[in-house]
Order: sequence, then C-alpha cells, then structure tokens
Amino acid sequence: MFKMVRILSDRNFWFIYLQPITGLTLLLTGFAYYQSAIFSMSLGLSDSLSITPIWIPAPIAWATLYLGGNHLIPGIAIANFIINFDVHIKNLTIEKALVTSLIQATITMLTTVIGANLLRTFLVGQILDRVRNVTVFIAIGLVIPVITPTLALLYMGLFGIVPWALYGEIWKTWWIGDALSVMIGMPMLVSWQRFRWRQITWDRSWDVGLLLLGFGLLSGFTFLSDYPLQYLVLPGLLWVLLELPWSASRYSVHRLAVKSRC
Repeated sequence: MFKMVRILSDRNFWFIYLQPITGLTLLLTGFAYYQSAIFSMSLGLSDSLSITPIWIPAPIAWATLYLGGNHLIPGIAIANFIINFDVHIKNLTIEKALVTSLIQATITMLTTVIGANLLRTFLVGQILDRVRNVTVFIAIGLVIPVITPTLALLYMGLFGIVPWALYGEIWKTWWIGDALSVMIGMPMLVSWQRFRWRQITWDRSWDVGLLLLGFGLLSGFTFLSDYPLQYLVLPGLLWVLLELPWSASRYSVHRLAVKSRC
C-alpha cells in the first residue's frame, strides 16, 4: 500500500503519460482488449453478463502490465469499463450500469495488477524457461483470478443483478475462463518479446507464414470435423517445432491449445 502511494506521488510516474509512445500504447492495448472481449463474449453464457468459458482479454491485460508496467493500466481499465457498460446497460438503469461497470472494472484491474506484479516479482527469466517458473506461474495463474468472480459476483448478488442460485455456476465458469486464458495465452504473448526478427529474411518469412497458415487450417479442420482426426495435427506440429524459431513454435502450440479448449 505504501509502495503504491510512493509511486503515485512520484512526478516521473505522471510525466510518462505526456510521452506520445505511451498514449499510442494505451490506445492499442485498449483496442486489442475491447476487440478480443467482443469475440470472447460470443462464447458467453448469456447476453446479460460478460462471462465466458474463455476470456482472451485476460492474458492481454496480464502480459501488458507484466511487460510494460503499471502505468499502462488506464487503457485496459477504460476498455474493460466500456465493454461491461455495453453489457449491463441492456438490463439495468444507466446509473446502476455505470456503478456496476466501474466496480467490475476496478476489481478486474486489481486482479490484473496483483497477478502481473507477483509474476514480475517471483519469476526469473521467461515464464516457461525453468521448472520453478512454471510452478510459480501455474500457482499464480490459478489462484489470483479467483479475486474477480468472487468480489464481482458478491456485489452483483447483493444488488440483485445475479441470482444467488446461479452464483456457483457463474463463479466456476468465470474463474475457469480467466485462469485458463491466462495460462494459455500469456506465455505466447510474452514469448514474442524474445523473438529475433532479424533472423527471418524475406524468403524465410514466406516459409514461416505459409507453415503457420497451413498448420492453423489443419488444426481447425481436425477439431471442427465430426470425425476423430485430432491426432492428425501431431505430424504438422512436429514439423513446426523443427522448422520454426522457438517463439513461432510456441505460438503454434498455444494456438492448438486454444482450439482444443474451444
């Protein structure tokens, strides 16, 4: 708490918002958060709540604060508020929708800040570089997302927005969606920080693009097919792992994991 007060009282913390690159980063991360939320809500439980079995904005928010720092909170917070307001205004009054969206955005940002800062504190190197990091990441990725559904649904239940009879089912879906999305998506996003773009020439970029496209189409076909063809992706995955740099290979593995989750 005292550390946060010292940070907010530091003039250098506020000066960073005057830099154009900060404004551009806030805009891009907010846009990515909002658009990924729109897609994720298409998988939601209902039209009245932004609760889905997979929540893509969660790893975007965690990775943004983990890599960029806490000063990037506003872009994500505003996008979270807007998406929640769009959802709640359909069933609540304007005043109640504003308050509910503000509280939900605050809780979400609190969870994200705690998770990203714990990872930054306890991880040494990259997330999946060593067994200790994997263990810490899984523990934080499973435990910290509990905060959002617990506090948000408690508020919604007390004010009659969510029936208490559905609390357990909604809480479980909300927590699983956030936790699994963070554990699947965040390593992929963070790994691109170490991607060596200079190693990929123009000719090599065509190979990378076509290989990733082909693997994506193959994995999509196998998991959307009515036939038991899931193991058909293994030769393609092996080819990707052998041919591509490690960041692109990890991207393919996570893409496959997302498809199997959906």
